[in-house]
Order: sequence, then structure tokens, then C-alpha cells
Amino acid sequence: GHGSNHKISDEGVYSAIKCIDRSRLSKLGVENLICEIQLLKKLNHPNIVKMEDFLWDQKNIYIVMEYCGGGDLSKLIQRQKRLSEQVCRRYLHQLAKALKYLRENDICHLDLKPGNILLSSSLKTLKLADFGFAQHLSEEDKETALKGSPLYMAPEILLGRSYDARVDLWSVGVILYECLFGKAPFSSSTLDEILRKIRDPRAKIVIPDDKNVSPECTDLLKGLLRRDPDDRLDFQAFFGHPFVDVTSDPLEKGRALLTDAVEADADGRYPEALQAYSKGLPCLLSALHCEEDPLKASHLREKIAAYISRAETLKAKLSSINNSCCQDVKLSWSTPGLKSGLELGLTGEAYDMGGEMGIALETYTRALGILLPLLPAEPQSPRRDLLSSQASKTGNFHVGVEFRELEFDLETLGKILVDLEFHAQVHGPRVLDRVGAQSPLNEQDRRVRSSWGSPWNSLSSRVKC
Repeated sequence: GHGSNHKISDEGVYSAIKCIDRSRLSKLGVENLICEIQLLKKLNHPNIVKMEDFLWDQKNIYIVMEYCGGGDLSKLIQRQKRLSEQVCRRYLHQLAKALKYLRENDICHLDLKPGNILLSSSLKTLKLADFGFAQHLSEEDKETALKGSPLYMAPEILLGRSYDARVDLWSVGVILYECLFGKAPFSSSTLDEILRKIRDPRAKIVIPDDKNVSPECTDLLKGLLRRDPDDRLDFQAFFGHPFVDVTSDPLEKGRALLTDAVEADADGRYPEALQAYSKGLPCLLSALHCEEDPLKASHLREKIAAYISRAETLKAKLSSINNSCCQDVKLSWSTPGLKSGLELGLTGEAYDMGGEMGIALETYTRALGILLPLLPAEPQSPRRDLLSSQASKTGNFHVGVEFRELEFDLETLGKILVDLEFHAQVHGPRVLDRVGAQSPLNEQDRRVRSSWGSPWNSLSSRVKC
């Protein structure tokens, strides 16, 4: 519709005013405005812009809304060209939470695009805005009127077919694509060309093969950008997709995983601990990215740094042991039986460290059954020393499992903590103070199992998303 936006301040608190010229409103414009006001009055969500007041005079209508000092997402994309997957994921998570709230109220936005996604001054928080085309649509309700912006509009709308709330999911896919690759999949120089591409079923959406885009993210894009709405991801699948996952709170999920990590660490189950650290730390990073309060963010950042330090220590320790074992296996290659025995021993140790004592004992027994008969025939050599050493062990090899292909690269995680990739993308490099290498276990005098709840309860009271 026709209108302009202004910023006002009352004692340092800013608000935004949307000013609409009544004389320039068409009948459809009036309907859209009434719809927007009615919806904004009832919506209350941290990722949806709030309407603070509604005024009018003979010439204009004024909608007073909360002020978002970071501008809109389209301007950020124009400045940065492309956003990192880490930044995209954080924004998408917030957008998904807003959409989940809308779905719970049977509301379909119908005009999702970067220009209608506002950002806070810190650029950390996303706010969905402009509900002029939004309307109540349940999963089963159908609509036929042409609404939205063509570049982000689902094919079924442009083809004049009936459509439902799943059109918003197509728009989400287009927005994510544009954030990652710098332009929308059907971007063109003219409106006619855009419409032709979107309407033409032969025009394929090609997702670039980019090493900086994870398989999870690519899978989500493919699921969202399907022309047939019946083949497209539905809302339940979208909200639960691994790249989005708004079904659980990242802080609580991280807390649970890191509790397991510390307990495994205290028990000496180091590979298991490292896996849990590697899964839990990204959850805390996700919570950190959403935290606007500087003090809460500082507390959480310190906690993350301590866990990263401990995880890196474990990784180095297990890497050293694993490299030694790899050399042992290489020494045994010329004797297949010796190689098999050593590999069985390593497998047994993995079960041992994982707490599977019965399977570990059975595997050790099989390994010794292979190694012991070979010992008398082996001449004095490093191989004999290896064989003697391994055969004398009945457990406690303390060999690392295959941790090299962890789901999350700890070195990358450490780098993210130091310069916080998002701030490097948006504000330029920012170096944070590192926390010392002391591990969470040492801080607690290794009384982790009995006192773990205390530090986390304290943390939870300070850090909320």
C-alpha cells in the first residue's frame, strides 16, 4: 500500500510510525490495512513486530510499532552479498519460531520476503513484519486470490490454482536460497521473465554445489523448493528438520548433552565424552547467538569457552593414542592374523569405554585367541614387542574410537567462539577474551556427578532465550 515510515523517540525509547495517506487507499488497500491492524493487535511473539498504537486523522492513518534499528534483511543481503550458513541458520530458526506461532493461530503471512523481515539494532534478533496480505488459513483452507511478491510467490499462486498455508514454506525456501547465494533462484531483470520462470515446470531450481553449505541445509532447500505443494515439506517436517529444529530449546538441549559429556568425562569414557561435547556445544552457541543481554551472553560465552578447552584437550589426547595405534596396526600388515587380532583388540576397547562390558569381554577373548598363538613364532623385533604388549592386555586399552569425523569440528567451533562469525560478517572482526584452559571438571574438583546441577541451575537463571 501507499505510505511512509518514520522514527520517533520519547526519552531515548524509539518507535516506528507507518503513515498511510487515506486518499490514496484503494478498496483493497483499506481491506489489507484493516486486516494488518487486526492481526497486529492480537499477535504477541518475540519474533513478530509489535504494534504499540493505532491513530488517525482526516488525512492519514498512523500505525505505531516497535522500532527495529537494524533495517530489513534485504538491505543486509545487499551489503554482505551472501550470508554465512551459521548466520542463515540463526535467522531461519527465529523465522521458523514466528511461523510456528502463526500456524498455531491458523494465520498465513502470504508475503514473506527479505523486505518484510526486520532486524534489531544488534542484528541478532529477527522480527517478522507487514501483515497486509496475511489472513486466517488453516491447513485445510484454500484460497485463490493473487497475493504476495512474485519473486517469492509459490507456483500454485501464480498459476491461478487454489493454495493453502504451504505457500509460506516455498517463500521461506526462496529467502534461505537468497541469503546463502546472494540472489533468489528465479531472479531476473524483468517481472515477465520472473513469472515465466516460476510458471514453467521445466525451469529447474539448481542448488549450487558449495562446500560452505552443509548437506542438512541443502536437504532443507530441496524439500522447501518443490513446485507441487503435495511434494513440498509440510510445517511439521519443516519445524522438526535438523537444520531448523524449533521443537526443542537449544539451551536445554545443550544442557542435557553437556551433562552427559561431563559424566562420561569423569568416568574416563573419553570418546563418548568428546562426542557429547561436540553435540552440546553447537546448542549453546545457538543460544548465545540469540542472547541480547550482554551480561547473560558473557556468562554463557565463558561456559562455552571452558567446554571447548576441555573438548580440545580430549581430542588431542585421543588423537595421540589413536595415531600410536595406527602405527601398531601398520606394523602388523604383513601378518593378517596379527592385524586382525589388533583390530579386534581396538574394537573391544571401544566397547569397554562405551560401558558395553559383556561385548567388550567377548571381543577381548577373541583377540587374545588370535594373538597368543602367534607370540612364540615371532622373532625379536618391534613387531614382537607389539605382540607381547598387546597380548598381555586384557582390557583398559584406552584407545580412541573414530572421533576424527565428529558431527561438529571442534577447531571450527573454537574459531567461532573467538571471533563470533556473525559479528565478523556484519560488524567486522571482533576478538573476545579467552577463558583459561581449565576444564569444567577441574573447576568442580571433579565432584561433577554430585554437584552438576548447581552451576547449571545458576547458569539457567541468568541465561534465557
